[in-house]
Amino acid sequence: MTSSYRFAGACLSAALLAACGSGLSSSTPAAIGPENGVQSSRAQATRSGAHVVKRALQTLTYLHTFTGYPADGSSPYGALINVNGTLYGTTFGGGYPEAGTVYSVTASGSYAPLYSFQGDPDGAQPYAGLANLNGTLYGTTSYGGSSNGGAVYSMTTGGAENVIQNFYAGSFGQNPSAGLLVAGTKLYGTASSGGVYNTGAAFSITTSGVETVLHSFGGPGDGTKPTSPLIAIGSNLYGTTQTGGSNNQGTVYEIAKASGHETVLHSFGGYYDGGDPLYGRLVNVNGTLYGTTRGGGTTGSGTIYSISPTSSGSYAAVYSFQGGPDGCNPVAGLVAYNGLLYGTASRCGTYGRGTIFAFDPTSNALTPIWAFGGSPGGATPAADLIVVHGTFYGTTNAGGPFNDGTVFSFVSN
Repeated sequence: MTSSYRFAGACLSAALLAACGSGLSSSTPAAIGPENGVQSSRAQATRSGAHVVKRALQTLTYLHTFTGYPADGSSPYGALINVNGTLYGTTFGGGYPEAGTVYSVTASGSYAPLYSFQGDPDGAQPYAGLANLNGTLYGTTSYGGSSNGGAVYSMTTGGAENVIQNFYAGSFGQNPSAGLLVAGTKLYGTASSGGVYNTGAAFSITTSGVETVLHSFGGPGDGTKPTSPLIAIGSNLYGTTQTGGSNNQGTVYEIAKASGHETVLHSFGGYYDGGDPLYGRLVNVNGTLYGTTRGGGTTGSGTIYSISPTSSGSYAAVYSFQGGPDGCNPVAGLVAYNGLLYGTASRCGTYGRGTIFAFDPTSNALTPIWAFGGSPGGATPAADLIVVHGTFYGTTNAGGPFNDGTVFSFVSN
């Protein structure tokens, strides 16, 4: 197990040199400076466009700073989605009546609140981001709906919402925290509670609202509380549970789409091994899955791990966060770009409010390339990054002038 890290600006390998651009010196790390200069009034923050923060080798642009109730959202957790050059996302809070929102934002910082959830009957508090199927957006809310068990909804890019399924206590699952996966003409997802054992379920659902429960979590040795989105490889689905398994530290699992048969590929063990995977989606890199855990590892600060998507589930904790400049407690997943894996840590880093990092799966070395925490910049990133034409986009759950979170773009020059 490798636990080394290098400071921002130091290229990890030939792969990172390709991603960073030529001419960078790995022997002269760039300093990570504070984030200053973001607008300090509510009026400025709602009307201003993008705000740019530059450092020697990176440029981070705050496309929007959330202001919360009643006009804007707050506390984004779900990943952004790119639809024809416009980004769409959700916030857990804010809007009117503080039940969360759906919004759009462009790369130039043009922001529009599209919808405010009302609770009943349309859902409330979406942890999850959105999925795109033929130009229509689909998502889940963790609460609200007709029974306050959450909902699956569709939405046009103009902000017209339609509930296609309400969750309620029982075998169908309730309180989904994860977003939906589009596979063919169906949507696949998980509910963090409900099911036969009341500890979560995996399901498929049609766009007309016909739901099929694929698996109820919580049987002997099984995981419980699935909170991460699914991915598909061939005829199987893969995801993680936050708890359960043989050590009650969570699991990595496989589910057959056709039969719903589930296989636990790995039960996390906590110390050294990692534990408590949260919202992050797994990423498939040449047939190997990579993910993050919020806890465990050599310092208890979280890990990056790899696992083969087979019944043997060959597993390795390939990096343990140290809780220093490299960050700690990652709750988001990883995204592959130019031979590297990029992600965020929700806490620690130079200023204690989280980091953006690059991880080399060949050498298992990690480089922190941005440190959040300068007031009033963003803080505590919780959502997966996405990459659009070489630019990373993401959100922070907190920070900004009103501590309601931000949307940012990031370029490592």
